[in-house]
Parts: sequence; C-alpha cells; structure tokens
Amino acid sequence: MEIIKDTKEISRQTEKRCLALGTFDGLHLGHQSVLKRLKEKAAALQLKPAVFTFNVHPLAKVFPQKAPPLLNTIEEKIELLKKEGIAELFLLEFNEQIATLSPEQFIKGYLLDQLQTKQIVVGFNYTFAKERKGTVQLLQNLGEQYGMGVEIVAPFYHNGEVVSSTRVRKLINSGKIEEANVILGYPYFIQGAVVHGQKNGRKMGYPTANVDFNPQKALPPNGVYAVTIEWKEKFFQGIANIGYRPTFRGKNLSLEVHIFSFDDNLYDETIKVNFCKEIRAERLFNDINQLIEQIKLDTSIAQKYFKSFLPSINK
Repeated sequence: MEIIKDTKEISRQTEKRCLALGTFDGLHLGHQSVLKRLKEKAAALQLKPAVFTFNVHPLAKVFPQKAPPLLNTIEEKIELLKKEGIAELFLLEFNEQIATLSPEQFIKGYLLDQLQTKQIVVGFNYTFAKERKGTVQLLQNLGEQYGMGVEIVAPFYHNGEVVSSTRVRKLINSGKIEEANVILGYPYFIQGAVVHGQKNGRKMGYPTANVDFNPQKALPPNGVYAVTIEWKEKFFQGIANIGYRPTFRGKNLSLEVHIFSFDDNLYDETIKVNFCKEIRAERLFNDINQLIEQIKLDTSIAQKYFKSFLPSINK
C-alpha cells in the first residue's frame, strides 16, 4: 500500500480519485462496508480508490480531554487497511492549520484542488472541518456545487443496533469481548514489544511475556482472557492477564501473556495478542499456591474454549 504523508506530495497529485473519508478507528464492519462501496464505486467510475484520514484522532488535538481511547494505533490501522485491499492511503498530520479550515476550504482546497477527487464515499455519521461543522448534508451540497459525486453509506446494523466505534469501545470496556469481535469482524488485539518483567510467572511454572503496549489503547476490564498470539506469522494459544498483579503488590498496569507449550525467547520481539473471551476478573489471592491453582483452572477453561471455538475466531 502506498502511504502519502507529505503535504507537498499531496499537492502534486494528478490522477482522478474516488476517496473514502473518515477516522476509521477500529475498522469495524461499518467501516468495512464503506471501503467495500469505495472499491465498487471506483471500479464503476474508472477512478483510483484511496482512503484519506489523519495520523491522530482529531479530538486528541482539539479537545484532548474528550478524546476516546484508541481501538487501533496508526500502525495497526495501516495494517488493517492493507488487509482490506486499500492500495493508496493519504495519511495527513492533523495540525492547527487543518483544524481551523472551514468545510468549504477543506473540500475545495484539499480534496478537489490537490487530490483531484471526483467521487467521495463516507459513512452516514461523518463530520469534518472546524468544530465538526461539516455534515454529510453539507458535503452533498458542496459536491453538487463543485461537480463532485458524494455517496453516503447507510448504517451497518448488528442485532438491531448500529455498528460504531463507540459501541465497540463500550463492549470492550465492559468485557464483552466476543460481541465486540463480531462487530469488528476480527479479534480485538493489542500488540507491542516483549519486555523484561519480575519473572513471577516463570517461578510459578507459568512463564509470561510482558507486553509493552500503547497507553492510548482501549482496554478491557482488568482480568484474565483467553487469547491467541501472533508472532512471525504463526498462531499460538494462551491466556493473558491485564491488571496490577495484586497478589504481588504490583503498582503498574501490565499485560502479561502465558503461551501454551511455548519456550522460545520473545524478549524485544513484537507480538500481537488477540482477545477472544473473558475468563474472570482480576483478584487478590491469599498466597502463591492459591494463585497457581487458579492459573491451572484458567488454563483449562481457555483450552476448552479453543477446542470448541478456535476455527471460528481465526476465519
């Protein structure tokens, strides 16, 4: 996938495009329906399909206190867009200059004059420009004014509710991982480098990989989860604990992963942890032996889960 970040490079574009606009945080089934329509529309009109987004969530710059936790880092978003078959991505820095653009300045100055946009595809709730005053209705009006096609993709429903990034975050925040994964279209994941920890797991016979993750990521409640782990294009099964390790009087939030039947060295390696099912909440144990017995039970629950459901979560 070609990724264009430089504003000077953007200004040199000459090929006519069909462009999807949005934040695309999570790239859930609703977003995927927008991208599907983008590719269909571009093919029908013989235009180059591309995605236009920003390197951060706009709220993180304009109202940091209101910015939601991220479902995807920008690196993860790029990876997901590649899997969706997007060949071109305009990844612009969201700065003060862009934040102050009026809807017309954004549409004419960036999309029309620089990107040669002939057709736009957006979701039903898309907003843009200064103070998010640009609505889909205004976008359609500007499209008519400048001779640019605008298609608004209808909401995507699951179980009678609209699929949205906000809904995904609420499900993850409440520990409803399996439901979140259904409307994402893939297992929710956290990835990061494996760093050295206190090695308490190894001492108990359950070595863990301590994952250094982006603190802006949306996290499920503290507890134990059945997970799959991706490393070097291979899949492994395991359990993960998110929390403060109260039995060891931990003070920092951590993500620790125990991989079943695994003995390779993962230090400094980047792994992806796919969350599949919540097993239990984090809690304080009276002693290490009680914790070990609980880990045995957690492992058994996870292994039974994978035996029954692994084919469906790795589709």
